[in-house]
Amino acid sequence: MVWWLLLVVAGCAPGDARSVGALAGDCAGCHAEQAAALAGSGMGRAAGSAVFAALREEARTALGEGAATGCDACHAPAAGDGDGVGCVPCHAAIGDQGPHDGLVVLDLAGPVRGPTGVAHGAPHDTVQGHYLATSQLCGTCHDVNGPGGFVEAPFAHWQAGPADAGCADCHMGPVPGEPGAPEAGADHAFAGPDDAPEVATALLARAVSIDAATDGADLVVTVTNRSPGHRLPDGASFLRELRVRVDRDGDEVGSAWLSTRLTRDGVEVASPILADAQVDASIEPLGQLTLRFVGLAGARACVVFRRYRPDLLAHLGLDPALAGPEQVVACAG
Repeated sequence: MVWWLLLVVAGCAPGDARSVGALAGDCAGCHAEQAAALAGSGMGRAAGSAVFAALREEARTALGEGAATGCDACHAPAAGDGDGVGCVPCHAAIGDQGPHDGLVVLDLAGPVRGPTGVAHGAPHDTVQGHYLATSQLCGTCHDVNGPGGFVEAPFAHWQAGPADAGCADCHMGPVPGEPGAPEAGADHAFAGPDDAPEVATALLARAVSIDAATDGADLVVTVTNRSPGHRLPDGASFLRELRVRVDRDGDEVGSAWLSTRLTRDGVEVASPILADAQVDASIEPLGQLTLRFVGLAGARACVVFRRYRPDLLAHLGLDPALAGPEQVVACAG
């Protein structure tokens, strides 16, 4: 069975001295600010985390070398550099064989694809990259079709949803609207759940709201996905902890998961490699989820987030501190 395919390279040779392939290692010399932002982002570190390394090894052991190579197609592409995705997989992209599973097509022998096609005095040729500006390019790595519990579909959810904006409008650069943040898409920081806790939490806080009401002895909590972009949460939420936590007098007395849970034969498991199904509790774009906590009227409810689920880290034999501190996204009550 073919799981993931590697990036398809249309131009196998680097081309002349002004091609994107020939200059692939020199981007930071002229684009230092963008390169630094990318290197510090979750995408720039996509192959550098201990969690990725452990899951890749588990995939290789359980499913064979082809599965591990499939992980690299998006996390450590041959046309990338450093510990993750570099400049070339986006700026040499000319299309794809499907908006999923790493099926992007690159032209390394051609010019750099840029947002305007204008780069006066550049050492490389430049053309306007129409595909570069599409959310479909993002979908080539962020929609994933297996195996096991490794199923992600944020691009497909975005396509089916009501959003007018694209992926870059929310995720490219520091969280828009935060103090000192540039316009969306103005740099290459790619805000997401693997960023610093304050960045990930700020991104979530823009999308989620929570309300609480008393119904007799019960607490009724409504969580709203204010984003038109995709489900909340989405993507690889099975690796993460997003939940509603209910507290009374400083103690946790109730909880409900929003992150996707993983099962095998109906029994919950920690790793997507072990799973054969997902239990999805995510909220549709602009949708709501109502939860009832019996006997907890008057308690306080909060949406909380951690980068990784502690049970996943324990399964992988990793330091539980990698989960990061539990971040409060929004509260009610």
